[in-house]
Order: sequence, then structure tokens, then C-alpha cells
Amino acid sequence: MANVRLALIGCGRMGRSLVSALPLIPEGELVLAVDAKVEAAEKLAAEFGCEATSDLHGALAREDLDAVIIATPNNKHPEHAILAARAGKHVLTEKPMALHAEDAVAMIRAAHEARVKLMVAQVLRYVTPFVWMIEQIKGGAWGEPFSGQVTRLSGGWTGGSYDEPWRHSMAESGGALFEIHVHEIDFMCCVFGRPEAVWAVTGQFFLDDVDYYDTAEVLVRFEGGKPVQFFTGNCAIEGVYDGKILCTGANAYFNRGTGQVHVRLADGTVIEPNAQELAAAYEPGVKREVREFVEAVAYDRPVTIPGEEGLRVVEIAEGAILAGEQGEVISLPLVQV
Repeated sequence: MANVRLALIGCGRMGRSLVSALPLIPEGELVLAVDAKVEAAEKLAAEFGCEATSDLHGALAREDLDAVIIATPNNKHPEHAILAARAGKHVLTEKPMALHAEDAVAMIRAAHEARVKLMVAQVLRYVTPFVWMIEQIKGGAWGEPFSGQVTRLSGGWTGGSYDEPWRHSMAESGGALFEIHVHEIDFMCCVFGRPEAVWAVTGQFFLDDVDYYDTAEVLVRFEGGKPVQFFTGNCAIEGVYDGKILCTGANAYFNRGTGQVHVRLADGTVIEPNAQELAAAYEPGVKREVREFVEAVAYDRPVTIPGEEGLRVVEIAEGAILAGEQGEVISLPLVQV
């Protein structure tokens, strides 16, 4: 297959961002925009020159459709992915793939049974400075990673560019750990591997327009006993986004806000790559994840971020919420594939 015909399911801000990459990918073609609000589908279709519909089941029944990109609210990803897989369509789903591990497993099983590809759009691993740090660690330049920490704090949704009713709902969004911090959880999984247990303290102290925790301190034990800490929430008057990775041969300190990284090697050498040059050295993250998915379908290759990797992120986030509610350490995995 050389040409992959795709439908976008969910025509909001993230959906538009994802399909904006398709004109740059020779093998991909957007043929259909799908949204429960037909006006949203028609608006996107007019912009990208494709058809529009609010009929999801009718869209998935089309024989001329090869794959779907899912960018609906978080709690809808499993339903839409499973329907698409059972209709024989390959699936790229926005993060998080699900809000519960058992739903993520159901998505994986549905894709396997239908013999279609399932990929999760965990874009942060492709964004600087994270992609560069992953490359340095995987290449052995910094020795063995053994501990890490990341802080990502912001304010509430109200009045912001991402303000949607579903983001105020625990049942629909999963709160900050799912809607925001799955990015950093995935990054740490890329660095540290398999999570074994999670403990957390969560609470609602700052926002009164959501029905969930706005502050979370999370500690994850990765394989080999390696501790990684996450501090997240919609609880900050002034946001911050930074962190650190400790390795046997280097310490790396990063600031996502500025794009800067400071690395000190064991021999005293300091590495501080230029943020602009670093960003220019890599393919834009959204384009890369969409391109890799389209090429996997077109040339029958394995996807680069399979459902199993999305599942481990879901388990950490769900386990952290359970730990915060129960006051206990939660062992992982929560379910078996």
C-alpha cells in the first residue's frame, strides 16, 4: 500500500494539529472529518479539502478508508479505537490511550484480533530537549540512569486556549495526570523502562471549577528499584516546567520552558546545547508521530509507539490516583495483557 486514506475522529484543536502534518507526508491523505458536532467536522473539512460527517459508524463502514486518527476527549478513546479496529481500520490515538488500564488492554486486544496497527501519540518523546536526552541515554553517553524528577505545574483551564468542558471533569479527562502529565510519564518510561510500583499524595486545594485533584506528588519505582518523582497539577499561580535525570556518568538538568539543558559529565565536562539549534536539528514532533504511523500502515511496518507502551503510562497515572485515594503503594502492572 502506497497511499493511506485516513479519517480524523474528533475535529477540535488537537485533531487539527495532527492532520496539519498530513500534507507533508506523501503516503497520507485525509479523506474524512468526523465529529459528533457536524459543524466542527464541516469547518475542518473545508480547511483541509475533505468530506465531513457526524456519523461515526457510517464512516468506519467505508471500504475506501484505511486508518483513523482519534482526537476525541480522553474517555472516548477506547470506544472509538475498538470500533475502528473491529471495522478493520488502523488506529493512531491521541494520548492518553485510555483512563483505565483494563480499557487500554481491551484496545490492544481488539487491534491484535483485527490484525490492525495501534499507535499512541505520545509526542513528548519526539520534542526537544526530551528526544535529545533519550538519545544520549540510550546511546550510553551518560552511563546508567538511576533516578529522575520532573515538575510541571500550571493554572486552571478556565479562560485558557485549551478550555473545554470535558477537561473540567474527572470522568472525561482523568485530571492533570492523564490530560497533561502522561507526557512526562512516557518520557520517564522511555528512560527507565518498566514501572513496578507507584505511591502518591493528591488533593484539591486551588481550583473550584474542576471535580478532581489539582495537586499530585507521585513517586514511581521502576525496575531495578530506580525512583522517579513527578510533581504536577493545575495549582500554580505561576507555572513551571523543569526536571532532572541522574545517571552514573552524568547529571542532566532541563527546563522545558526555555528549552535549555545543562549536563555535567563525571569528568567535569559541561554540555549546554543551544536550545534553538537543538530544536532545529529534529523533525517536528507532531509531524514525526503522524509520519511514522502513516508509513507503518503504508509499508506494513511495526508502529513506533505501540499500545503496550501507552498501557504502561496509563497504569502509572491510574495507579497514582488509586494510591492517592487509598493511601497505599500500588503494585504494577494493574492488569495483564
